[in-house]
Amino acid sequence: MRERFNRYWKDEGIVIRSTNLGERDRLVTLFTQKRGKIRALAKGARKVGNRFGASLDVFNYSEFMFYSGAGMPILMQGLIKFSYRDMTSSLIRWLEGSYLLYLLDRCWQWEKPEEGLLERVLYFWEIILKKGEDVYSSFLRFKLDLAFYLGIAPHLESCVLCNRDVEGEAYWSNQEGGVICPSCASKVPEKVVFPQDLRAILRYLSSPGGNLSSLKLSFFQFEELDKILSDYLSYEVGDKVMNWHDFRSLYQGAVFSS
Repeated sequence: MRERFNRYWKDEGIVIRSTNLGERDRLVTLFTQKRGKIRALAKGARKVGNRFGASLDVFNYSEFMFYSGAGMPILMQGLIKFSYRDMTSSLIRWLEGSYLLYLLDRCWQWEKPEEGLLERVLYFWEIILKKGEDVYSSFLRFKLDLAFYLGIAPHLESCVLCNRDVEGEAYWSNQEGGVICPSCASKVPEKVVFPQDLRAILRYLSSPGGNLSSLKLSFFQFEELDKILSDYLSYEVGDKVMNWHDFRSLYQGAVFSS
C-alpha cells in the first residue's frame, strides 16, 4: 500500500505548452516547483466537463496531482490557485506572456527544479499586466535571470579575459562569455562592438537594485541588447533562441493567417 501511495504526488506550477493527443488526451509540458520542466499525460483532458477545468490552460498557476507509473507521469487532476488570464485580453499581451514561456521552454533542462525562476515568470507576467509598464526591459532582465539560474551569467563588470575595468570602446564575445576590452580583442576571433550605453544598461539590469520601471530604453537599444542576449543564450544552450522581434513576427503572422 505504501508503494502505491508513493506513486501519487502533488506539485505546483504552470503550463508551458500542450499538444493534443488522439481524440481525448493532451500531452502537457509543465514547469513545477519540485521537478522543474516535465512532460505529463492528461488523459481525458479534451473531453467536455473533464476534471482539469482550465488548470491546463496557459497563464494559470495551478496545483497538480500526478501518478507515476512505468512511463511518463499521468496527470490526475488540477486546481487553479491564481490566474493571469487577462493576458489573453489582447494579442500583444498574449504574445508578451507567451514569449517568457518560449524562453523557459527553449533554454531550461528537463527535470531541473528552480523555484526562483518560476517566481520570476509570475513576477514578469504581473508587469505585463500593468498598463504603461515597459515590458521590453523585462524581457532583457528575464534573459539575464535565465542565464544566472543556468549558471552562465555573462561577465559584464570588466573584461572577461584580463579583468580590467572597461571604459569607452569594448566588444562582446559569446565564446568568452561577456565583455572584451580593446587590448584583448585581437585574441578573440568572433566578437561584436558593444557600445558603452548598452553595457551600462545590462549592468544596471543585472544589479540587485535595478528598478525596471525607472529604466527607459530606446527601441534601438532594446533591439540591440535583445539580439545580443538571444545570441548568447543560443550559443550556450546549443539551440536557436529567437529574439522578441522574430518571435512576435512569427507568431503574430501565424495568428493573422489562421
